[in-house]
Amino acid sequence: MKAKINLTTKVGKVELPNPVMSASGTSGFSTELSPYIDLAVPGAMVAKSLAPYQWEGNPYPRISEAPGGMLNSVGLQGPGIPAWIESHLPKLVETDARIVASIWGKTVSEFKTAAEMLLPVKHQLTALEINVSCPNIEDGAKSFSHSPKAVGEVVLAVSAALNNGELKNEANNKNHNLPKWVKLAPDTPDLNAVVSQAITAGADAITLTNSLPAMRIDTETQRPYLSGITGGFSGAALKSIALKAVYETYEAFPDLPIIGSGGVRSGEDVAQYFMAGASAVQVGAATFLNSRALVKIIKSLRRWCRKNSITEIASLKGAAHNLKRDTYK
Repeated sequence: MKAKINLTTKVGKVELPNPVMSASGTSGFSTELSPYIDLAVPGAMVAKSLAPYQWEGNPYPRISEAPGGMLNSVGLQGPGIPAWIESHLPKLVETDARIVASIWGKTVSEFKTAAEMLLPVKHQLTALEINVSCPNIEDGAKSFSHSPKAVGEVVLAVSAALNNGELKNEANNKNHNLPKWVKLAPDTPDLNAVVSQAITAGADAITLTNSLPAMRIDTETQRPYLSGITGGFSGAALKSIALKAVYETYEAFPDLPIIGSGGVRSGEDVAQYFMAGASAVQVGAATFLNSRALVKIIKSLRRWCRKNSITEIASLKGAAHNLKRDTYK
């Protein structure tokens, strides 16, 4: 008789049936993956990042293959939160998926406005991811993630927006404390300082990491492949970088829930992120290669656990930190 494998995990107060989520920007705004998978099967579906307004993104071409992964310079194109709430969210709710909204802004005020716009529907959301780290925004927008002060200001503004809404709507709101996950960049100079400020400002979890700024040049045209010159690199080769960020963050903040993101393609990849200190993972580039990647990785994780006599995925959390340095001598 096969041993029962429990893939249930917790990201802070959020309990998920399994740790495999989509990464923002890789599964669309609502039900784009429905023809391929049951959206209620993954731990959660993270929607593409939204601003308070419609945003056209960057000019084409804005996606390119790259050795070990892919480059994108989409630039956070989106319909804006009001249109998403009206046209996309209802279809996503019908799938019974656990929904994580993702927001971005060019200023602290825009992040706050985005959070306020989601107040009427936050009872339909599992969590809110605050994307302060997109590396390919133009037209004056910037990544906040390199500045501890800026990240703290954004998270504090979002926390204030959500708290004010709770006080006004408490009687009608089933989800008073919408968890806030802050998505950070892999090239942040002082990651611990940024994480510390995010926690102080009210972050409930950290997502590590976003894509890495990179580029590729076409030797025939002698021009960069992307119209924006550089873009965000994601894919298999990003895993080692993101894994290090998770490991070091867990080492410094062992009680902080961490979501690992970067190069997840198999159950073994998920296990490695747990061993580094993550409580869940997000899958991005793999979905572009295979639209069923999310469910395939969940199945792969079950097989890996069974093969390695792991009955509780949560038992792996932080395992790589338990070894003493002299183990390798």
